[in-house]
Amino acid sequence: MIALSVAAVTALSGTAASAAAPPDANEQDRRFLVQTHQDNLAGITAGKAAIDKGRDRDVRALGKRLVADHTKLDAEVRQVAQRLAVTLPAEPTTAQRIQYNRISARSGDAFDWAWLSVAAVDRRTALARGARELAEGASPQVKRLATSAKPVLLKHLELLRRHSGSSATAGEPGKPGRTTSETVVTREGR
Repeated sequence: MIALSVAAVTALSGTAASAAAPPDANEQDRRFLVQTHQDNLAGITAGKAAIDKGRDRDVRALGKRLVADHTKLDAEVRQVAQRLAVTLPAEPTTAQRIQYNRISARSGDAFDWAWLSVAAVDRRTALARGARELAEGASPQVKRLATSAKPVLLKHLELLRRHSGSSATAGEPGKPGRTTSETVVTREGR
């Protein structure tokens, strides 16, 4: 009788422990959560810069859209990261901060052009990360994040293209074949 009680308690505690343990997440899932969180933080920061510094009203409106969308997306990322016990950084990457500082140092049309260009590159990078997560990730929760972010990022790209034409998606007009980040660096004289 005592053996049955011990076995029952062991079985119940094992079930409770299994239910409380976070679902399996592989390294790809963890990397996706961290990078996506940093992308969202960078998107929020960049959106606020567009609101404050954008010369064109469409750039300012796109900035507001990015702040709202990335704030919502990041809330979902933080919830999933907490459930999976993934620690998220407090700020964007060093490269993202440097890029933001370079863009913020500009004003007028130069700011708008650089902001639109970098925003398009950032959205395409995020879409590629989502595709990689869907292909290599293990956690259904993290894969759902990648799936739900895709239409938001595609809408951002559509709005960026509509506003800026080829300059936001293919580098500086008149200089085909150059990537946007190369063009931004060239425009800075570096």
